[in-house]
Amino acid sequence: MNKFSYTKLRSLERMERQSPELTNIGNDFHKSTFEYIKELERRFDEEREKDPSSKKVVLISDELRNTKRIWKSIFERREKKEVQAALSAARGGIHTPKFLTEHEKKFYENLLKIMQENRKEIFGREKNKIKKENNTV
Repeated sequence: MNKFSYTKLRSLERMERQSPELTNIGNDFHKSTFEYIKELERRFDEEREKDPSSKKVVLISDELRNTKRIWKSIFERREKKEVQAALSAARGGIHTPKFLTEHEKKFYENLLKIMQENRKEIFGREKNKIKKENNTV
């Protein structure tokens, strides 16, 4: 992601909110957002040292708070879509989400594996119990 900004973050949030599928946020989205937040924190500290009651301090503080809120919102929307996709796949669906970041891909694959193992354990046990009952009759 080049030249990260608050405007770009808001745009990504809007796209993620409007799409039922994961949108292409780029593989470095979380790193870029984290770096942007660190830069805002640095600017905030710098401006606060100059004049703690300046408008600039208030503006940077608001942008920092909103940036963190939007980042969390995007993360949680995507997380929900990943969980829903894994659940669908565990139930036999064939849809694998596009535009997963590397971290999200690991999360999705691990979650899907756990769901599939759980279903296999539950339904496999029930299947074996039914077989045993049929063989003893």
